[in-house]
Amino acid sequence: MELFYDPDNQPKATHGYDLDGFLHISLEVDDIQQTKRDLEAKGLAVDSEIKYGPDYSYQLWSSDPDGNQIEFMQCTGKSLQMR
Repeated sequence: MELFYDPDNQPKATHGYDLDGFLHISLEVDDIQQTKRDLEAKGLAVDSEIKYGPDYSYQLWSSDPDGNQIEFMQCTGKSLQMR
C-alpha cells in the first residue's frame, strides 16, 4: 500500500479531483484485469482504463463514495516500486 501526501497541503487537480492532504491511496494487486472485472461486477467506480504507467506498472483508478482516489497497481519486473 502506498499513501501519497501533498506536503504543501495545497489543492491539486489530479484525475479530475481537487484535494487537500492525502492525494490518493495505491493498492498493489496481482491481476489488474481481474480487479477491473471485480469492481465492475460489484457496481463500484472504475474511473479509468488500465494503463501502463511511466513507473513500468499497470494502473487502474477508482474512487470511494466521498471521491477519494484509489489506484490499483500491478507491478512488473521493471516496476520502479520493486527496486
